[in-house]
Amino acid sequence: MPIVFEKASQDVRDLLNLVIQEYHQELSEAGVKVGILMQTKFDEDDQELPSLRCHGAMANAVIKVVSRKDRTYRDDDVSITIDAVIWKSLSERCKKALLDHELTHLVVKHDPKTQAIKRDDLNRACLAMIPDDFTLTGFLEVVERHQDAALEYQSVTRINAAVLNAAKKVASQVSELAAAS
Repeated sequence: MPIVFEKASQDVRDLLNLVIQEYHQELSEAGVKVGILMQTKFDEDDQELPSLRCHGAMANAVIKVVSRKDRTYRDDDVSITIDAVIWKSLSERCKKALLDHELTHLVVKHDPKTQAIKRDDLNRACLAMIPDDFTLTGFLEVVERHQDAALEYQSVTRINAAVLNAAKKVASQVSELAAAS
């Protein structure tokens, strides 16, 4: 079952550039270059299968800062790998959100005294990765057995509350904008 990697098509790159301009302007200002690969796995019948993993779990996409050593001979500072099978199933809005999610992991480092962008010896922006605000793992059968005592249940409940709170803030902002118009 081979796994094939291909450079992303121009439409994916265009969407990435749009997301950078809309939500991650500092990456553009720092001159950060993002490479994108599409990953596809084929089974013995040549059927495409989702296959991308991160920390052992299935993932839609994965982002990594290119090592200092590899920056010496590569143009990109960051590499995003997208599961091509998943990508094909997503709406345009979901694709945009997925790229935004991956780019949100990146932070451009700044000198604490001058606030200038830190640069390496190749004069490329120094980057750091930040983890997700939440990660959800667990087993449905544990929730079925232990209901609200299961840590999985408690995690989902906390995440659900946080997401609902964020949605209320957005709804309130939309209402304020509508009232101001």
